[in-house]
Amino acid sequence: MDPTPETIVIQTPSYMEATRAAVMALATPPPPRPAEDELASSLRSAAGAASPVGAEPPDVAGVVERKVEDRDPWTDGANDAAEELLAAITDKVEIAEDDVAALDVATLDRAYMVQDCIRKYAPCAGWKIGNATASPSDVYVRAGLAPLVAPVLRSAVVLAKKGRCRLPHPAAVFLDAGPDKECGVEAEWCFRLGCDLVARKDGSDIAPEWAAMAVQSIYPAVEVVASRVRGATFARIGDPEAPWPPPYVVAADLGLNHACVLGPPVFLCCDLLNTIPVALSVNGGKPCAAGKAGNAVMPPDGPLGALAWLANHLLARGDHLRKGDLVMSGATCGLTKVHPGDTVVASFDTTIQMGAVATVEVHMLAE
Repeated sequence: MDPTPETIVIQTPSYMEATRAAVMALATPPPPRPAEDELASSLRSAAGAASPVGAEPPDVAGVVERKVEDRDPWTDGANDAAEELLAAITDKVEIAEDDVAALDVATLDRAYMVQDCIRKYAPCAGWKIGNATASPSDVYVRAGLAPLVAPVLRSAVVLAKKGRCRLPHPAAVFLDAGPDKECGVEAEWCFRLGCDLVARKDGSDIAPEWAAMAVQSIYPAVEVVASRVRGATFARIGDPEAPWPPPYVVAADLGLNHACVLGPPVFLCCDLLNTIPVALSVNGGKPCAAGKAGNAVMPPDGPLGALAWLANHLLARGDHLRKGDLVMSGATCGLTKVHPGDTVVASFDTTIQMGAVATVEVHMLAE
């Protein structure tokens, strides 16, 4: 049922006007954002519309146009790696184990360079944040990839307007993948920005409360993660002694992002996200993962902290978050493995705030 006005916590127009004016005072006004239905239409045209159970599944792999003209000779190696990774998506063929070394992604700078090339060749919808562990012994910490950040392709975004969609399991997407290909899902909060987040005039970092002013919409979401390298498993990827594929290849491989399923937006203040219980269940069973964003493995201050960290990270690299960007803020309750034919339900307990539980249901198709 629709939430009543008394149970919704919203930002009032006057507050939004004041906060938007404060943000825009430090930013160059961007061009007008298209209407919500136009944005949804553009995402669907790139990613395929999310289908209710029983309809034809979307083609999540999408079609990525490779623009190889005007290549920068200084980044030819990164261009080659980007083209190989995009070819794995468009051709639906995994990268062979023996070809991983040929990608030549052995440093953090190289991984980010490959990401930049991918963004140049393929339309992107925003960013994902992941693997933000605090353990100094973690291999990704030692590699400078905690948190890990990667662009999200538009073709990877699926809009589940009624909170339900059908999605091919990666084992059914890649032509040469066997039924044992590993795939995982994470429940996350996704932000959509209403304005640019640029550097502050005083040079100080963007704080979580400042980042909150740029948030226009909040979506309960499920991220589907899988490697595009044949034979990669989560156990091998996280091996503390000899991770494979290497961490920098994982970063270049879009942080293993396969798809982002967005449920209907919720009307919440960003500060409340840390307090909302989140759970993941598979095939109607008991929750196999549960937690809260404030307690999850992500930067301090939960999803808003992750958003602020990403804003500062991009500014340090000479880039910035833009109006309309989607930001997957990181797992709220850990990774859960799923198999072809499984149905995953992510439950976001917004009962106190909205009078109902927000859910995102994803049916992983076997073929």
